[in-house]
Amino acid sequence: MSEVLDPLLRGEHEATPQEPDPSVAQLPLLSFRLGGEVFALPRNSVRVITLVGKIARVPGAGAPVLGITHHRGDLLPVIDLAQALGLSRDPSEGEHLIIIDSARSEVGLACVAGELVDLHQVDESQLMPAPSSTNAATLRHLRGVLKLDQMLIGVLSPESLDEVRG
Repeated sequence: MSEVLDPLLRGEHEATPQEPDPSVAQLPLLSFRLGGEVFALPRNSVRVITLVGKIARVPGAGAPVLGITHHRGDLLPVIDLAQALGLSRDPSEGEHLIIIDSARSEVGLACVAGELVDLHQVDESQLMPAPSSTNAATLRHLRGVLKLDQMLIGVLSPESLDEVRG
């Protein structure tokens, strides 16, 4: 794990929006593995990262909603990000809970994701459309893709994920 990600994982550092450079449209990203792929969320939408704890099932909640969890005094809906993207979760990737901002609720949304990869700062113009071979479930939640350090990274839309919880 990197020096930057360790404090996030321990919950010692809450995410705060970074001031963008007015001359260049920058996109700070947090990347993670999921279903054998690498995805990222805009860093300014990520509140905190923690290990997956107890998740209480909610009767009648449809997939990919796993249930709710308690975090710092709030009950958060939890979604299985792999399932939302039409992927199979690989247990060897580990499990982290990424809590993101939600337009629908002050408490946010918790997403189960795999191994954390890194923080990136990219020029927003680097985003490209998703390849035509991308599955429909993943495509619905992609803001775009970018190639970085020989890795293809799917950049997710937090607003789209917020709609998953129903």
